[in-house]
Amino acid sequence: MSAKDVVHWGGLAHLIKGLVYLKKKRKKYFLAVASAAVSLFAVNAILEIVARVQESEYLVSRLTALEMETRDTGAVFDPRTKMVVVRDLRSAGHDIYPSLYTHDILENQTFEEKVSGRILVPLGFKSRTAFVFCNELGRHSIWKSDRYGFYNEDEAYWGASKSSERTAVLIGDSMVAGACVEQGEDIASRLREQNIRAISLGIPGAGPIRELATFREYALPLQPDVIVWFFSELNDLVDAITESRDPFLRQYLKPTFRQDLLEKQTDIDRTWGEFLVARMQEQEPPERSAGKNFQDMLRRLMPYTTLYQVRSRLALTRGAFRDAEAVELVRNILKEVKAISEDHNIDLVLAYLPRREAFISKDLSTHGHIRDIASSLNIPFISIREVFLSEGDPLRFFPRPRIFPHYRPEGYQVVAEAVVRHLGK
Repeated sequence: MSAKDVVHWGGLAHLIKGLVYLKKKRKKYFLAVASAAVSLFAVNAILEIVARVQESEYLVSRLTALEMETRDTGAVFDPRTKMVVVRDLRSAGHDIYPSLYTHDILENQTFEEKVSGRILVPLGFKSRTAFVFCNELGRHSIWKSDRYGFYNEDEAYWGASKSSERTAVLIGDSMVAGACVEQGEDIASRLREQNIRAISLGIPGAGPIRELATFREYALPLQPDVIVWFFSELNDLVDAITESRDPFLRQYLKPTFRQDLLEKQTDIDRTWGEFLVARMQEQEPPERSAGKNFQDMLRRLMPYTTLYQVRSRLALTRGAFRDAEAVELVRNILKEVKAISEDHNIDLVLAYLPRREAFISKDLSTHGHIRDIASSLNIPFISIREVFLSEGDPLRFFPRPRIFPHYRPEGYQVVAEAVVRHLGK
């Protein structure tokens, strides 16, 4: 064998050795990655189990939670779902519908429809319509919407000539709408009992951008003496991000965009009428299908397969960077609302509605952000968090089962009293 052949075969041997080495390394790397992944999922599973044990009341079914609440409040327990209640009432001859909201309509629109300007997107519900709202206290609340589809008695509206009573418009989400209590137990109704002509423009599911839309479309034309803007700690920061990603709602961030909804109630009622009929026809019968059970199983497995607990602890679920973006969005919206209110000689007040969890974890970060915004923009600030604390046990204003996020009637009452005290100053 020549020297050249020796070099050739020696190089080939080195190549083979190199490939074997790489294969072993690759196997080692694969095992390391697989081991890390298994460990990560195991840690997430442990954290998920710990979280569920710590939040044991979340393990109860909705029916069990409702039964717990009725034992506490003395209400008559109604185990039916919203759609079963609607069907029962319609069978008895009542013209009544399930409550649906802006996001239900937007979810059924394509991107092209949202940006083309060819669709009408209501903010309020169908006008002068009875609907089944929600059940967190053991019985379903049933309301009737006003002339613009909001959650007021229709006679609450004032015309061009005002009385000597002070007029106030309330802007916010389901808390301001009066979710899950009887009509008359909401914040605006309580204010009217104190001789403040209050109108609620609360929209269930709304975030700051939809609230800005409501301010432009409805609050300004009503020309109240004061606008009370409610920030909900429960979900307003999350909703701000979600709404900013929607191509239709994002248009309201442009100062001149509006749909002139106040003049289009007939079109709004027609839009809702068609949508409600279609949605009620789509509803499943009360019996659960195999597909529904499979979907529920996937939903229960989701936190384990998506590493939710690990991501939440790494601030990737709703981390500081998303909060910072949302806080800045809220700041810009309130800055615009403040400037326009001053141009129209309307007083603006910012009220902070706390969520239950903040009293348990003592997390004050969101409260501090919103208080700072109010201070920097010179907007009077009402901290309902501090009001609840001053009343003793703040958790008594929430349903006892922790799966229910809204206030009890006494919670809405205390909020209204705080607003009255502030306006009285």
